[in-house]
Amino acid sequence: FRNRMEEHLNRVINATLEHSEIFGATSGVASGVALQNRISGSQIKLDMKQNYIHGCKIGVFNLNGGLGNSIDNCSLDLTSHSDRIEDNGCGLDLSAGSGTATAYSNNGLVNVKMYGTIIKNNGVGQLTPTNGALLSGIYAASAYGAIASSNILNISLFGCDISNNNAPDIYAYGAFSPTPVIAGSNNRCDVYLNGLSANSTVVSAASIPAEPAGTNVVNVYR
Repeated sequence: FRNRMEEHLNRVINATLEHSEIFGATSGVASGVALQNRISGSQIKLDMKQNYIHGCKIGVFNLNGGLGNSIDNCSLDLTSHSDRIEDNGCGLDLSAGSGTATAYSNNGLVNVKMYGTIIKNNGVGQLTPTNGALLSGIYAASAYGAIASSNILNISLFGCDISNNNAPDIYAYGAFSPTPVIAGSNNRCDVYLNGLSANSTVVSAASIPAEPAGTNVVNVYR
């Protein structure tokens, strides 16, 4: 599900994905399901129900980030009911803004709500993602890369079995950069773990590498 080209400026995609088995994505970025906004102002809203996603480098890939172009004001809304996301390299790779050294990704908003979804047995080593996502159940970074600021990632999990993933179950970052360059500023990642979901293990940091100004924030609520 992708807004990519100039003619997709400000376009809204409303989609439903139900009762499907998706597996075996192992070439390239290799995501079973991908939601990608690559042009400013675009929106994607996806409702998922009772899908089985397994055996992929990334089960569900969710990002706002251009293809060499800068973007502003993109949003993604993902709702999941009773899906199974199992035996992937990374179960879910979630980002509100993914920038590069030359192109920014600012003012992105991502809301993820999951109800009774199973996220387990992810972190399979032979399925290690090639895009930098860590082996885990959920890898969440509000800002990823280089120039990405004022992005918000909200994740709310209700009664989800998140277990037996490569330790930990969840990585959560306000900003994460794989290089010494700080990803950006004023980014926030909020993770709400409700009911059974609160049993998941979490490693979190406001900013990797550390941001002296402290404008990047991560909050985990149980």
